[in-house]
Order: sequence, then C-alpha cells, then structure tokens
Amino acid sequence: MISIQYTYKQHMDNSSGPSCVIMAANYLNPGAIDTSENTDVKADKKIYNEIMSTCPEYNIIPAAICRYLLELDRGFEVKYLLHISGAIKNPLIKKCFEEDLKIRDDIIQYSKFHFSEREFDLDTVREEINANKPCLVPLNMGTKSDPDLHWTLILGFYSNQFKYYCTFVDPRDGKIASWTTDIFEKKMDIASGKLFISVWI
Repeated sequence: MISIQYTYKQHMDNSSGPSCVIMAANYLNPGAIDTSENTDVKADKKIYNEIMSTCPEYNIIPAAICRYLLELDRGFEVKYLLHISGAIKNPLIKKCFEEDLKIRDDIIQYSKFHFSEREFDLDTVREEINANKPCLVPLNMGTKSDPDLHWTLILGFYSNQFKYYCTFVDPRDGKIASWTTDIFEKKMDIASGKLFISVWI
C-alpha cells in the first residue's frame, strides 16, 4: 500500500482533483508543489484556477490534470486510461469529455504522456499500485443519471477492499476510506464511462 506523508485536504467544493494532484506529486517528488500555509491562496485553489480550462462547472477535466502534472517539469510520467462503454447522455459529463478531447489533442505529443482508450478492470488499477504509481480516480457519489464526481487518491487494496484518501476530510486525521471491490467498481462508473490517471517518475 502506498504511504502518503504529504497529505492535503481540499479547501473548495470542486477542488478534490487538485488536492489529489498535490498528494500524488509530493509523494513522488517532495516539494514539487508548495503547500506552505503562509501563501495568500491555498494550493488546491491555485491549481484549480490554473487547470480549469473553459468549463469550471464540470469539476476537473482528466486531461487537464495530466497537462498540469506534465508541465510541472518534475519528470513525471502520466498514464491516462479511459473506457467509454456507451453514449454519454448526461450533458455535463458529455461537455466534460468534449473539453477533455481538446486538451488531449494538445498534449498527445508529450513523450511522457501515455493515453489509451480501452476496456480495463480493477486488476489494472492494482497493477499500477503494485508498481508504486499513485492513481487518481474520479468516483461517482451520485447516480448514473445524475452523477456527482469526486476525485480520490487510491492508496492500495487489502483483501477485497480498495483504500483511498477522501479529500472532504483532512487526511492527516487518518481518514482513509475503503470500499469493497464491487462497490468501488460501481462508483467508478461515471455516466457510461470510467477512467483513472497514474503517475510515476
């Protein structure tokens, strides 16, 4: 299981993605992102403002997270695995993936960006964790017809449970959440699609 020393709680309603970016980046390269408390703007809010692209109401776009990590210039390799299983009817998620495609087209030339669109299962996520690669996964806290996406940082798995940091609470309080594999797999379903991002050096 990945042991995160540099934990970070989100400070905005929609900054779970940036909070996970901070923890993943600083786990691999301590100090990659400044989280000192003496700054005027919280680190997650600063990242949120930098990577939001053109649609702030659609949570954080996956490819925007990838672009941010790559442009930190800290030697990060970034894998983005996406599977769309059918027509996306939810207008918010549909718009999100339209924006996502535009950003992917811009960063596909990066040698350290590895994108693939194919079917995958939880064993694929396990393989990344076993290779010491932090995984950022958006989970659907709502329903399939009315999704409510929340980014999480996957730490590992034990028996039939996946363990992750939920950035709603302060991870420094030891709030490591877990779900059984069947529930976790259902939560990965975001309106006919699922994805994850893994990072390594």
